[in-house]
Amino acid sequence: MFEFIRERLNLKILLLMGVISLMIFSILVIFIAHGHKSALIKQISLSCSQKAELMKLAIEKPMLTGDDEGTKKEFSLLAQKDKTTSIYLTNCKGNVSYSTKSDDVRKNFDSLFPQKDIINLVSSGLKEIKHAQLMTRIKNKDYFIRTISIKNEPACYHCHGSTQPVLGEMIVMQDITETMAGVR
Repeated sequence: MFEFIRERLNLKILLLMGVISLMIFSILVIFIAHGHKSALIKQISLSCSQKAELMKLAIEKPMLTGDDEGTKKEFSLLAQKDKTTSIYLTNCKGNVSYSTKSDDVRKNFDSLFPQKDIINLVSSGLKEIKHAQLMTRIKNKDYFIRTISIKNEPACYHCHGSTQPVLGEMIVMQDITETMAGVR
């Protein structure tokens, strides 16, 4: 059979063009798939970041007035409204003061999620004022984690004093497993 191909120039050219075309189309498909995945991840990041900012606004009012029960109520309401998102508010030492998961209150955040990448993300936000994010896997689930440092401002001094520059951190963890399954 190969003798037949070897003797005919037009078959050689046709075979060569077919192989080159297949390679080019394969490369195009790979680039398009990678571009789609990158765009989807950017969209997830933007959406989750906006959601975290909105959740911060929801709990900010009762916290500014020192209304502990009102803050707990907001966390409870957020827990009921969104089952795929967990919110933690820690003090300056990383101890959970409020959470949408009431069993996690008064525990060290690091003990709840002892994963190195998460510990590094959270601990850096307790040292300096910053907003950070991370996509990671926890127990075979995909999560987008957004952290927002809580800056000690004059409105906070009535409860916290003025010595601590960072009062704590808000950590929003969104389960994005279903979305990421479509990307893979």
